[in-house]
Amino acid sequence: RVLNAIKQHALAEHLDVSQVTISRWERGAFPEQRYVPVIQSLIEARPSNHSDRALARLVETSNEPFFLICDVTHKLLAASPRRAQEWHQPVRDLLGTSLWRYATEEIDRVEQEMCSTGWFEDPSSERVFYTSQADYDEISITAGHRKVVRIPLADGRFARLVNDY
Repeated sequence: RVLNAIKQHALAEHLDVSQVTISRWERGAFPEQRYVPVIQSLIEARPSNHSDRALARLVETSNEPFFLICDVTHKLLAASPRRAQEWHQPVRDLLGTSLWRYATEEIDRVEQEMCSTGWFEDPSSERVFYTSQADYDEISITAGHRKVVRIPLADGRFARLVNDY
């Protein structure tokens, strides 16, 4: 909301809720499911300008096993050919799709730790963690250490750059 210069009362009016409700959500209460798509559209990262698209192209042409996802929704923004080798679907079919459904127990645990240790407050956060192997119809996750770096995009939203470590 703040990144988009939307005042609480304007968002409340748009969603047909009270300003107090918006304030509660911003303090940690979870909104009803019907509001989630609108809220996500306000905060999800999208490489929308020249510098962000250049970052996506760097990932897409890297020889390293990188991928770039939205910091909030985990939607895939870009992936390197080496990372795509582990996946059973073309990257173009996964772009814009949340990769969260493929999270291992370790990834889930790290995500919970990130939320409780200030990940979203620090624009230069990074974490290294171990994940076990997981195989899905669409992608496979190889066992090993991963490094996740929080990267600000030009519009103030954030992405995560993930690679083997």
